[in-house]
Amino acid sequence: MTQPTKPTAPLPALRSDPDTFSERLEANILFWPTHLTFIDESNTYNQGLSAALLAGNLPPLTGQELKAVRVNAAADGIEMQTVTAAGWAFLAGTATAAQQTALGLVNPRPLLATLTASDTATLEFTGFDAAEYIAYEFIFSDLTFAGGIGRALRARTSSNGGSSYDSGASDYDSSVQSFTGTTLSGGSGAEAHMRISGNLGMNTGTNKRGFTGRGTLFNPGAALFTHMTVEGSLYSSDGNLTRVFTTNARESAADVDGIQFYMTTGNIVSGTIYVYGIRG
Repeated sequence: MTQPTKPTAPLPALRSDPDTFSERLEANILFWPTHLTFIDESNTYNQGLSAALLAGNLPPLTGQELKAVRVNAAADGIEMQTVTAAGWAFLAGTATAAQQTALGLVNPRPLLATLTASDTATLEFTGFDAAEYIAYEFIFSDLTFAGGIGRALRARTSSNGGSSYDSGASDYDSSVQSFTGTTLSGGSGAEAHMRISGNLGMNTGTNKRGFTGRGTLFNPGAALFTHMTVEGSLYSSDGNLTRVFTTNARESAADVDGIQFYMTTGNIVSGTIYVYGIRG
């Protein structure tokens, strides 16, 4: 198999050079069949080269029907691997996440749940998996309430899969920093909840977006105090745009396998919490 020789293209025909224009134009027109022949021969050559390379590295194919090809343990060749009917069905299926995991193509931050409020008392997540994730990220998007002023977003945790949520007067500790312009306010101490949106009441009046931010719950599967940090923004009850940082802890040496979000009073009228798992 010989590589085709690239033909030499004629000089371009230029109107600025009328003495050579006609001759060169004719030469370019006559060159096209040669050029197309070269393209066809190159395609044939490349296809033959690919087939030869593949055949040269493959073991004999006779009797290997419905087997998969993989690199051998010595990384110096390839070998055939038997795949069961169930295995082929799995690969051909629609369970993308399971396929990615099985093939080692794992998403380091998969979306686990979408919690959407519609005049809802609480939003809860219980899909924890300590063997799979070292942390969980919560994206709070425009969580609002009825009445327009004065509510705050809170959270409680569970150690029994959401059957009940801890709400003792000193079950949690919270540290809060809120920035409104150049004003800083803070607070901390024993709590019956986690302070997700800080100490200030929110204003979700006309054109206000409610609470929006991001929170991370760290290693809830460990039998230690579970920490959650939150950074977000809101309009406070007096209408000022406020940046909020909160650090919370469930002060019990127990795993957390459920979390519940709610307003201080009333329901969560609208908004969404997106829950992501963070792999180590």
